[in-house]
Amino acid sequence: MLQIGFRFDSGRSARYLITEIQSSFCELGYLSMSETSEKFVLVADDHPLCKEIVQICLDRMDGNFRLFGVSSFADLSGALDRLSRCDLLILDLSLGDSIGIDTLKRVRNGWPSVPILVLSGTENLQVQIGRAHV
Repeated sequence: MLQIGFRFDSGRSARYLITEIQSSFCELGYLSMSETSEKFVLVADDHPLCKEIVQICLDRMDGNFRLFGVSSFADLSGALDRLSRCDLLILDLSLGDSIGIDTLKRVRNGWPSVPILVLSGTENLQVQIGRAHV
């Protein structure tokens, strides 16, 4: 299971967020920038700007990425059930119908093999993920 948590601070620039996402992709290894096979990336965030920023990140990388976006846990679970695979889930812990670390637990319980990159404005994100034992 691959999980990287990173706190999004609204005071930081979009350039900072792009750099953090690109670094996280590289840390995940299987999203190597030199790979040619198509990678399916799902963004679950209720803020419309997040998907746009992730798209900018993917466009700047040399990989072949296909991006899908959802804004609620109900839509997320439907998308994970419908997609033949998900190479990376970028997850906000505060979706309208699922809030906090329980969002991560629900995804992990339903789709244990999906790699997750957590983006959230939540304080002490790494501590919360560690305590969740997911």
